[in-house]
Amino acid sequence: MRAEGYPGRFQVVIDDRPLPTIFGTEQPGWHWQDGGTVQVRQPDVRIALRDLTGFNGRCDAIIFTTDSDFVPPNDLKPMRSFRRKLLGHNALMEGGEYDLVVVGGGIAGICSAISAARADCRVALIQNRPVLGGNNSSEVRVGLSGLIRQKPYPSLGNLV
Repeated sequence: MRAEGYPGRFQVVIDDRPLPTIFGTEQPGWHWQDGGTVQVRQPDVRIALRDLTGFNGRCDAIIFTTDSDFVPPNDLKPMRSFRRKLLGHNALMEGGEYDLVVVGGGIAGICSAISAARADCRVALIQNRPVLGGNNSSEVRVGLSGLIRQKPYPSLGNLV
């Protein structure tokens, strides 16, 4: 069977009512997608994602606005400023000094950071998701099962 469309298709569900928009269908890269107009009648609402792909479709952010003409920026530089402002981050933080900076908390990044730390390196591991593991995380659920201590380097399995 051949996959069709873009991965990560999902619906937004507000107070147990799914929006008619199917998200993740306009283009393959991260981008904003208009979900239409929703009337919120109470100050507290329950927002959920309904995965339509079978492997936890992802959503980075949901924005509610009363301005019907508002369009969030999709270009990288304005998007960074927009996100920092909404998250209350006024400036980039000083990170310190490290022997090794690993970008990406997937299995390869985790193993690299652990190996360097075991070798007495000062290590920074930078991850843009709330959990570590990448495709092996609880978000995606593609487990690392199987034999881990394999020749010719059986000790590498000890990291896993």
